[in-house]
Amino acid sequence: MQIRSVGIDLGKTTFHLVALGDNGKVLLKKKFTQKQLIALVLVQTLRWLEWTVIMVQDESIGFVQGTTF
Repeated sequence: MQIRSVGIDLGKTTFHLVALGDNGKVLLKKKFTQKQLIALVLVQTLRWLEWTVIMVQDESIGFVQGTTF
């Protein structure tokens, strides 16, 4: 099942991330510190950018417009 939406509860020292699937079922619940959450977002953004570059370089596929993270 794919993640449909992500929610982040921003606290003073800890952050709670919840990912929901297509049917609204909780797929992931995780607690992070500020540094851990920043690192996660950075890594996931870099993975998405790498995938986008691969899609652009492959002429048979082409760039997928409207791709969201």
